[in-house]
Amino acid sequence: MKQFFTLSAAILCSIGAYAQNSQKPVNPLMPKQAKTVKPSTTPEKTTGADTRMIATVNATYGASSFEVEDSSVVSYTGNNGWDYATEGWKFDSGIQYTVNPVWIADGKIYQTIVNNRIATMLFKQLQGSVWEDQYKSTYTYTNGLIASETTEYNMGSGLTPSSRNTNTYNGDMLITENLHESWNSGAWEKSMRTLNHYNAAKMVDTSIDQTWIAMTSQWNDQNRRVNIYNNGVLSEMLMQMSTGSSWQDAYHTLYTYDANGRVSVETGEQWDNGTSTWDKSYRTEYAYNTAGDVIEEKGSHWNNTAWEYDGKSVYTYNQYHRLLTEESQTWNNTTSQWFYDSGNDYKTTNYYEAYTNDVKTVASNRAELKVFPVPAKEQITISASFQQMQSISVVIMDMSGRVVKQMTDHAGTQYRQSISVADLAAGNYVINIVGTTEVASKMISVTR
Repeated sequence: MKQFFTLSAAILCSIGAYAQNSQKPVNPLMPKQAKTVKPSTTPEKTTGADTRMIATVNATYGASSFEVEDSSVVSYTGNNGWDYATEGWKFDSGIQYTVNPVWIADGKIYQTIVNNRIATMLFKQLQGSVWEDQYKSTYTYTNGLIASETTEYNMGSGLTPSSRNTNTYNGDMLITENLHESWNSGAWEKSMRTLNHYNAAKMVDTSIDQTWIAMTSQWNDQNRRVNIYNNGVLSEMLMQMSTGSSWQDAYHTLYTYDANGRVSVETGEQWDNGTSTWDKSYRTEYAYNTAGDVIEEKGSHWNNTAWEYDGKSVYTYNQYHRLLTEESQTWNNTTSQWFYDSGNDYKTTNYYEAYTNDVKTVASNRAELKVFPVPAKEQITISASFQQMQSISVVIMDMSGRVVKQMTDHAGTQYRQSISVADLAAGNYVINIVGTTEVASKMISVTR
């Protein structure tokens, strides 16, 4: 859940929006706007006076206090700042510093801005005394929205193509297909895709994930997400798995709203084939400030008799609804109190400068994704935030684009899951989360 170096793009289910050191992964500083849980994807309109992030500091709780581990600083040109297409910052360059055990610069990132959009993003890593290219992402747009993202990685002999993701839009500029392709022996090969269908209100009512079977040249259904609305507000979401000839219920998400139309409680259920009933699984409770920003998220799991707290995140903001601090706390069932768990709970502090935001507002299809610990040995925990409640596919790939783990799950606006990596060889991997309307990607590192 820690955030380092800010990458302002990586919108599609990228196979490599972010590169990392094999020993100390470099996460992009993902400075976010106010954390507002919404029933639908609505672009935020922020023009005129604003603030843009110039630095971030990450700390993990130690024996008795938060201990700083790394920080990042970025620089801008003109009025470049927040980009609503990519939900990130359009900076020119940035540097990451890591405490190891003294402060050292170990990562650099460069972006090119064309027509007010991020065109390329290049990450460099310090190898001895030489800065070497590690990965590059190239983006194309249609009407201000991401059309495609192509990523390249340094596999030992310079940058080579790795993956390509393409969005197809309808006349209302809603994503109808998200296609993922992998580079193989000089050609692009189909891998996965998500198909979206919309109701008359232009809301996703059905989304189907499919994988490409090269031997038969056919798309095979994997899972289906069905959204149920009540007076235009998402009230339920059903995730079903394909059996080959029919759809089998798997997950169910229910949403409760407060008097202001904001999600107050999100409850997840899992289908029990043995009893043909829904079993309670998780619950997330949200608290808001008067401006509608999420200031607290509390997560619980069902222990067969009652809801039991796991952890919570607390947020603060500046006057422009930019995230100032984010910290986590853990629940102690013995004392019934919240506490800071050494080595697990974290705190991120962001710093800003004033600027004038003149960027045209457009809808976004980027989700927030955090992965910890980094590097990992036995398991990773992923935490994702979506603007729109939705179910997801989670895919982990190695650097050649081969799928090593894949699962489907329900998420809603918030998602948290632990995944074992004990069976994976040491090295770097990319985890992709593909939702109905939003996607996210991050690189992880496994050590032995």
